[in-house]
Amino acid sequence: MATITIEVDEDTERRLSELSSGAGISIQELTYQALLSYIEDMEDFRHAESGIRDNLPTIPLEEVVRRVGLED
Repeated sequence: MATITIEVDEDTERRLSELSSGAGISIQELTYQALLSYIEDMEDFRHAESGIRDNLPTIPLEEVVRRVGLED
């Protein structure tokens, strides 16, 4: 596994510390999870953007919710 070092301001460090303590995980694990989540979101965004650019058909959110059974 590679190591990445970032610098953050004091407020961000404090917030990370509070969140990691509350979640019972290390700052490193919290940061790793946040980075993975961001990468996945960006990949999803680029995939959707590509579909729009290629003029692929879209499905309204309500239809997706109905199809996967997430209705209340």
